[in-house]
Amino acid sequence: MVLGIVVSKVACHSGGKHCLALTNNGEMYSWGEGDDGKLGHGGTANVDTPRFVDAMKGKRVVDAECGSSHSACILDDGSLYTWGKGRYGRLGHNDYETQYKPKQVMALKGEKIVAVACGSGDAHSLAASKETVFSWGDGDYGKLGRGGNEGSKVPKRVDSLSGKGVVKLMCGSQFSIALTTKNGHIYTWGKGDYYRLGHADDSHQRLPKRVMGPLANKIVVDVACGSLHCVCCTSNGQVFTWGDNDEGQIGNDSVTPVQGPQVCE
Repeated sequence: MVLGIVVSKVACHSGGKHCLALTNNGEMYSWGEGDDGKLGHGGTANVDTPRFVDAMKGKRVVDAECGSSHSACILDDGSLYTWGKGRYGRLGHNDYETQYKPKQVMALKGEKIVAVACGSGDAHSLAASKETVFSWGDGDYGKLGRGGNEGSKVPKRVDSLSGKGVVKLMCGSQFSIALTTKNGHIYTWGKGDYYRLGHADDSHQRLPKRVMGPLANKIVVDVACGSLHCVCCTSNGQVFTWGDNDEGQIGNDSVTPVQGPQVCE
Protein backbone atom coordinates (compact mmCIF):
# COMPACT_ATOMS: atom_id res chain seq x y z
CA MET A 1 0.00 0.00 0.00
CA VAL A 2 1.09 3.60 -0.69
CA LEU A 3 -0.77 6.16 1.41
CA GLY A 4 -3.71 3.79 1.66
CA ILE A 5 -3.99 3.32 -2.12
CA VAL A 6 -3.72 -0.05 -3.85
CA VAL A 7 -0.47 -0.34 -5.82
CA SER A 8 -0.63 -2.10 -9.20
CA LYS A 9 3.05 -1.92 -10.20
CA VAL A 10 6.46 -1.01 -8.79
CA ALA A 11 9.47 -0.25 -11.01
CA CYS A 12 13.16 -0.05 -10.15
CA HIS A 13 16.47 -0.60 -11.95
CA SER A 14 19.49 -2.72 -11.06
CA GLY A 15 21.80 0.24 -11.70
CA GLY A 16 19.69 2.90 -10.01
CA LYS A 17 18.58 4.16 -6.64
CA HIS A 18 15.00 5.25 -7.18
CA CYS A 19 11.57 3.67 -7.53
CA LEU A 20 8.26 4.37 -9.21
CA ALA A 21 4.89 3.00 -8.16
CA LEU A 22 1.54 3.04 -9.96
CA THR A 23 -1.83 2.80 -8.28
CA ASN A 24 -4.94 1.06 -9.53
CA ASN A 25 -6.46 4.45 -10.40
CA GLY A 26 -3.54 5.54 -12.58
CA GLU A 27 -1.60 7.74 -10.18
CA MET A 28 2.21 7.64 -10.09
CA TYR A 29 4.49 7.99 -7.06
CA SER A 30 8.28 8.17 -6.87
CA TRP A 31 10.94 8.09 -4.19
CA GLY A 32 14.64 7.52 -3.61
CA GLU A 33 17.63 9.33 -5.10
CA GLY A 34 16.64 12.52 -6.87
CA ASP A 35 19.76 13.16 -8.96
CA ASP A 36 19.11 14.44 -12.49
CA GLY A 37 15.43 15.00 -11.75
CA LYS A 38 14.58 11.34 -12.29
CA LEU A 39 11.88 11.41 -9.60
CA GLY A 40 9.89 13.92 -11.66
CA HIS A 41 9.17 16.37 -8.84
CA GLY A 42 10.88 19.36 -10.44
CA GLY A 43 14.19 19.22 -8.59
CA THR A 44 17.02 16.93 -7.53
CA ALA A 45 16.24 16.39 -3.85
CA ASN A 46 16.11 12.86 -2.49
CA VAL A 47 12.70 11.68 -1.29
CA ASP A 48 12.55 9.06 1.46
CA THR A 49 8.84 8.21 1.22
CA PRO A 50 6.58 7.75 -1.82
CA ARG A 51 5.43 11.10 -3.23
CA PHE A 52 2.77 11.72 -5.85
CA VAL A 53 4.20 13.08 -9.12
CA ASP A 54 2.15 16.26 -9.44
CA ALA A 55 3.04 16.77 -13.10
CA MET A 56 0.87 13.76 -13.95
CA LYS A 57 -2.21 14.98 -12.08
CA GLY A 58 -5.33 14.32 -14.12
CA LYS A 59 -3.56 11.74 -16.29
CA ARG A 60 -3.89 7.97 -16.01
CA VAL A 61 -0.52 6.18 -15.99
CA VAL A 62 -0.66 2.50 -16.99
CA ASP A 63 3.04 1.57 -17.06
CA ALA A 64 6.36 2.98 -15.85
CA GLU A 65 10.04 2.04 -15.94
CA CYS A 66 13.25 3.24 -14.30
CA GLY A 67 16.74 3.57 -15.72
CA SER A 68 19.69 4.39 -13.52
CA SER A 69 19.40 8.11 -14.31
CA HIS A 70 16.07 8.56 -16.11
CA SER A 71 12.46 7.39 -15.99
CA ALA A 72 9.57 6.81 -18.37
CA CYS A 73 5.84 6.19 -18.21
CA ILE A 74 2.99 5.31 -20.56
CA LEU A 75 -0.49 6.81 -20.30
CA ASP A 76 -3.78 5.10 -21.05
CA ASP A 77 -3.91 6.85 -24.43
CA GLY A 78 -0.57 5.29 -25.42
CA SER A 79 1.48 8.47 -25.10
CA LEU A 80 5.02 8.23 -23.69
CA TYR A 81 6.62 10.58 -21.17
CA THR A 82 10.29 10.64 -20.09
CA TRP A 83 12.30 12.64 -17.59
CA GLY A 84 15.67 12.71 -15.83
CA LYS A 85 19.17 12.89 -17.27
CA GLY A 86 19.22 13.94 -20.90
CA ARG A 87 22.81 13.13 -21.87
CA TYR A 88 23.18 11.13 -25.11
CA GLY A 89 19.57 11.95 -26.00
CA ARG A 90 18.19 9.12 -23.89
CA LEU A 91 14.94 11.01 -23.22
CA GLY A 92 14.01 11.25 -26.90
CA HIS A 93 13.23 14.98 -26.90
CA ASN A 94 15.64 15.84 -29.75
CA ASP A 95 18.10 17.41 -27.34
CA TYR A 96 20.48 16.51 -24.52
CA GLU A 97 18.70 18.51 -21.83
CA THR A 98 17.87 17.12 -18.40
CA GLN A 99 14.15 17.14 -17.63
CA TYR A 100 13.02 17.55 -14.04
CA LYS A 101 9.38 16.71 -14.72
CA PRO A 102 7.73 14.20 -17.07
CA LYS A 103 7.64 15.48 -20.66
CA GLN A 104 5.83 13.87 -23.58
CA VAL A 105 8.01 12.35 -26.30
CA MET A 106 6.55 14.23 -29.25
CA ALA A 107 8.31 12.12 -31.88
CA LEU A 108 5.99 9.29 -30.81
CA LYS A 109 2.81 11.35 -30.71
CA GLY A 110 0.10 9.38 -32.45
CA GLU A 111 1.74 6.04 -31.68
CA LYS A 112 0.01 3.88 -29.09
CA ILE A 113 2.97 2.76 -26.99
CA VAL A 114 2.51 -0.52 -25.14
CA ALA A 115 6.01 -1.15 -23.71
CA VAL A 116 9.03 0.91 -22.64
CA ALA A 117 12.48 0.19 -21.21
CA CYS A 118 15.21 2.43 -19.81
CA GLY A 119 18.93 1.66 -19.76
CA SER A 120 21.53 2.29 -17.11
CA GLY A 121 24.60 4.51 -17.39
CA ASP A 122 24.94 3.40 -20.99
CA ALA A 123 22.00 5.68 -21.68
CA HIS A 124 19.52 4.25 -24.14
CA SER A 125 15.78 3.72 -24.24
CA LEU A 126 13.35 1.43 -26.06
CA ALA A 127 9.62 1.61 -26.73
CA ALA A 128 7.13 -0.47 -28.69
CA SER A 129 3.73 0.03 -30.24
CA LYS A 130 1.66 -2.93 -31.41
CA GLU A 131 3.74 -3.46 -34.57
CA THR A 132 6.85 -1.26 -34.22
CA VAL A 133 9.87 -1.04 -31.91
CA PHE A 134 11.70 2.26 -31.43
CA SER A 135 15.12 2.96 -29.91
CA TRP A 136 17.12 6.09 -29.07
CA GLY A 137 19.99 7.43 -26.97
CA ASP A 138 23.57 6.16 -26.97
CA GLY A 139 24.29 3.67 -29.74
CA ASP A 140 27.55 2.04 -28.62
CA TYR A 141 27.90 -1.68 -29.46
CA GLY A 142 24.82 -1.53 -31.65
CA LYS A 143 22.40 -1.64 -28.74
CA LEU A 144 19.88 0.49 -30.65
CA GLY A 145 19.49 -2.39 -33.10
CA ARG A 146 19.81 -0.55 -36.40
CA GLY A 147 23.06 -2.07 -37.63
CA GLY A 148 25.59 0.50 -36.48
CA ASN A 149 26.85 2.41 -33.44
CA GLU A 150 25.20 5.74 -34.18
CA GLY A 151 23.12 7.27 -31.41
CA SER A 152 19.90 9.25 -31.75
CA LYS A 153 18.19 12.09 -29.89
CA VAL A 154 14.76 10.96 -31.08
CA PRO A 155 13.06 7.56 -31.33
CA LYS A 156 13.77 5.71 -34.58
CA ARG A 157 12.35 2.43 -35.84
CA VAL A 158 14.09 -0.90 -35.34
CA ASP A 159 13.02 -2.21 -38.72
CA SER A 160 13.96 -5.86 -38.22
CA LEU A 161 11.42 -6.16 -35.38
CA SER A 162 8.51 -4.60 -37.27
CA GLY A 163 5.42 -6.77 -37.27
CA LYS A 164 6.72 -9.26 -34.72
CA GLY A 165 4.33 -8.15 -31.98
CA VAL A 166 6.84 -7.16 -29.31
CA VAL A 167 5.15 -7.12 -25.91
CA LYS A 168 8.10 -6.57 -23.56
CA LEU A 169 11.44 -4.75 -23.74
CA MET A 170 14.42 -4.76 -21.39
CA CYS A 171 17.71 -2.87 -21.24
CA GLY A 172 20.74 -4.48 -19.64
CA SER A 173 24.25 -3.07 -19.53
CA GLN A 174 24.98 -2.09 -23.14
CA PHE A 175 22.41 -4.54 -24.56
CA SER A 176 18.72 -4.84 -25.32
CA ILE A 177 16.03 -7.53 -25.21
CA ALA A 178 12.65 -7.91 -26.91
CA LEU A 179 9.97 -10.55 -26.24
CA THR A 180 7.33 -11.21 -28.88
CA THR A 181 3.80 -12.16 -27.97
CA LYS A 182 2.89 -13.80 -31.30
CA ASN A 183 5.26 -16.75 -30.89
CA GLY A 184 7.10 -16.30 -27.60
CA HIS A 185 10.51 -15.57 -29.12
CA ILE A 186 13.34 -13.58 -27.48
CA TYR A 187 15.62 -11.28 -29.45
CA THR A 188 18.81 -9.74 -28.04
CA TRP A 189 21.35 -7.29 -29.43
CA GLY A 190 24.21 -5.03 -28.32
CA LYS A 191 27.39 -5.85 -26.42
CA GLY A 192 28.12 -9.56 -26.32
CA ASP A 193 30.89 -10.24 -23.82
CA TYR A 194 30.09 -12.36 -20.75
CA TYR A 195 27.64 -14.15 -23.10
CA ARG A 196 24.90 -11.78 -22.00
CA LEU A 197 23.12 -12.07 -25.38
CA GLY A 198 22.68 -15.84 -25.16
CA HIS A 199 23.98 -16.63 -28.66
CA ALA A 200 26.69 -19.10 -27.53
CA ASP A 201 29.51 -16.64 -28.28
CA ASP A 202 30.65 -13.26 -27.03
CA SER A 203 30.42 -11.24 -30.24
CA HIS A 204 28.49 -7.99 -30.39
CA GLN A 205 25.21 -7.95 -32.30
CA ARG A 206 24.14 -4.72 -34.00
CA LEU A 207 20.82 -6.10 -35.17
CA PRO A 208 18.25 -8.05 -33.12
CA LYS A 209 18.99 -11.78 -33.21
CA ARG A 210 16.70 -14.50 -31.93
CA VAL A 211 17.95 -16.49 -28.92
CA MET A 212 17.92 -20.13 -29.96
CA GLY A 213 19.51 -23.25 -28.42
CA PRO A 214 17.03 -24.98 -26.10
CA LEU A 215 14.59 -22.08 -26.58
CA ALA A 216 14.21 -22.80 -30.30
CA ASN A 217 11.05 -24.83 -29.77
CA LYS A 218 9.84 -23.15 -26.58
CA ILE A 219 7.27 -20.43 -26.05
CA VAL A 220 8.77 -17.79 -23.76
CA VAL A 221 6.22 -15.94 -21.65
CA ASP A 222 8.46 -13.57 -19.69
CA VAL A 223 12.05 -12.33 -19.61
CA ALA A 224 14.19 -10.20 -17.30
CA CYS A 225 17.82 -9.19 -17.09
CA GLY A 226 20.50 -7.90 -14.78
CA SER A 227 23.51 -5.95 -15.94
CA LEU A 228 25.18 -8.93 -17.60
CA HIS A 229 22.80 -11.89 -17.37
CA CYS A 230 19.28 -12.87 -18.42
CA VAL A 231 16.50 -15.10 -17.15
CA CYS A 232 13.30 -16.21 -18.87
CA CYS A 233 10.40 -18.55 -18.24
CA THR A 234 8.50 -20.65 -20.75
CA SER A 235 4.88 -21.68 -21.15
CA ASN A 236 5.59 -25.10 -19.63
CA GLY A 237 6.98 -23.55 -16.44
CA GLN A 238 10.70 -23.94 -17.09
CA VAL A 239 13.22 -21.24 -16.19
CA PHE A 240 16.30 -20.61 -18.35
CA THR A 241 19.31 -18.41 -17.53
CA TRP A 242 22.48 -17.31 -19.31
CA GLY A 243 25.32 -14.78 -19.14
CA ASP A 244 27.72 -13.66 -16.44
CA ASN A 245 27.76 -15.78 -13.30
CA ASP A 246 30.44 -14.28 -11.06
CA GLU A 247 28.11 -14.20 -8.05
CA GLY A 248 26.11 -17.32 -8.87
CA GLN A 249 23.28 -15.32 -10.43
CA ILE A 250 22.67 -18.02 -13.06
CA GLY A 251 21.48 -20.40 -10.34
CA ASN A 252 23.43 -23.47 -11.45
CA ASP A 253 25.60 -23.94 -8.36
CA SER A 254 28.70 -22.50 -10.03
CA VAL A 255 30.31 -19.16 -10.86
CA THR A 256 31.15 -19.99 -14.49
CA PRO A 257 29.54 -17.87 -17.24
CA VAL A 258 26.87 -19.62 -19.31
CA GLN A 259 27.07 -19.09 -23.06
CA GLY A 260 23.45 -19.75 -23.94
CA PRO A 261 20.09 -20.56 -22.34
CA GLN A 262 20.43 -23.27 -19.70
CA VAL A 263 17.51 -24.71 -17.77
CA CYS A 264 17.59 -23.79 -14.09
CA GLU A 265 16.90 -26.91 -12.03
